[in-house]
Amino acid sequence: MKLWTWVERLFRQEKRSSSDVKKSCLLSHQGGQIWISWLDNLNDNSELIRKQILDNERLISQHNRSYRVLYHLDGTEVSNDIAIVMIDSLIRSRKYVNKLAIVGVTSKGKESIKRCLSTSEADLNMTFKYYSDLEMAKDWLISERH
Repeated sequence: MKLWTWVERLFRQEKRSSSDVKKSCLLSHQGGQIWISWLDNLNDNSELIRKQILDNERLISQHNRSYRVLYHLDGTEVSNDIAIVMIDSLIRSRKYVNKLAIVGVTSKGKESIKRCLSTSEADLNMTFKYYSDLEMAKDWLISERH
């Protein structure tokens, strides 16, 4: 096998199917509960990212209660289109989300989210922060301080 072919295979990123993606779930952490939206390692697969975000919205909105939500985006590209889907989904489900931690988003992704928030006519109306560390985000979510 040629060296170049081997290198291409090594670094080629396979598109994940929805069956390969972790299911979002309610997680107990230090006496509190957090809804974790596993959106990590989806690369730039916008169709799958969009499906996961909308599935999360549907699941969160099923129960008449408020959640602390963590979006885990490590290894997922947040383009302008994905930021719009994400913010629109959060706006629609804002009565079910009182606190949001976004983990692992790149600076480019943060810019996309910021741009989307500034052009949105509706108010997100929830406390949210960006984190690079999953455990720190979970700790902040269950803390009573906003």
